[in-house]
Order: sequence, then structure tokens, then C-alpha cells
Amino acid sequence: MAAADVSRESPRRAYDRAVRDIAGLERKLAAGLRPAMWRRPGQALTGKLKIHAGTTRAKFLRSVERCKQYIAAGDIFQVVLRRGSTLSLELGRSIFTARCAR
Repeated sequence: MAAADVSRESPRRAYDRAVRDIAGLERKLAAGLRPAMWRRPGQALTGKLKIHAGTTRAKFLRSVERCKQYIAAGDIFQVVLRRGSTLSLELGRSIFTARCAR
């Protein structure tokens, strides 16, 4: 899954970036894991976990208020807002990244 955030870039750029992200994920999945990267039973999972919030609470609440105004004006009747996050886990030489909606 890839997000196309049009609040930070043009819709075309966001779409193109999302397509590139998906293509990169497909390449990684097709390559698979080498046996050296497999976790052995009983082996502790250690690494650096980084969490980056995509939207601040204040910005999210401003978006909610703006959507309420659009609904009151009759411009929209439904909206799906999300506060996205990016999780990165660094294990040895491999980095796994996931963008999450919450």
C-alpha cells in the first residue's frame, strides 16, 4: 500500500511517487529474504525502530473543522481523514518501512 498525499505535492507527483514506491516494494518482495537474514529460533530481535507521525494533532483537528464546514455548506457529505504514520525498522543492513493509516 502506498499513500498519495496531495496536500504536500501535486496530484500527479503524488501518484507518480506512490507508483515508484509500489514498484520498489514489488522488487523487494520478489527478491525474497536470504537465509542469512532469517531469524533463528530463540534469537532476540534487535534493531532500531523509528516512528514518524504524518500529521500533527493540531493540523488533523483543523482538517476536521474544515470538513465540517464543507459538510454544512453541502459541498461534501462524507470524508475519510487519517493521521498517517511511517514506521522504519532497521535490522542489520536491512531497513523495513511501512506507512500506516490510523
